[in-house]
Amino acid sequence: MKATTITVLAAALGILMLAGCQKTGIYYWGDYSETYYQYMQSPTEETLATHVQSIESVIEQSKRLNKAVPPGIYAEYGYYKLKAGQTDEAVKYFTLEKELYPESRIFMERLIAKTQIHEGDAEEQATAPAGEEQSEAGTVAQTTPAKTTAEAPAGDK
Repeated sequence: MKATTITVLAAALGILMLAGCQKTGIYYWGDYSETYYQYMQSPTEETLATHVQSIESVIEQSKRLNKAVPPGIYAEYGYYKLKAGQTDEAVKYFTLEKELYPESRIFMERLIAKTQIHEGDAEEQATAPAGEEQSEAGTVAQTTPAKTTAEAPAGDK
């Protein structure tokens, strides 16, 4: 009976030790993979909204669980913010990605620069006088239509 008790205690101790060695991971992914897969299989506004909510949840839960936000999450969230026209928010998340994962610095800096350039172009377009639009080089070009032969004065034919 003594040997049986020792065997049971040793087995229980072994189970406890193995349970203590369980790997928990440094990232919290939540249901990111499932919602991303659903969005890729059926890219609708509904599946996109579900996926964006999943990303928001990953960011919130990572902070709450004191884990690192997984690589690429801030960048992807910034991309969706950019698509929604929220350029300041996009730059904020691109910057967070760059700070958390320095290996993404070059890519994130390019995205930030392009975002700020396009934001500047949009502001210039909005402030251009009527009938004028900004070109790529920033010069103002007239947007009046070219005359066709039917509209041209008789001396121009």
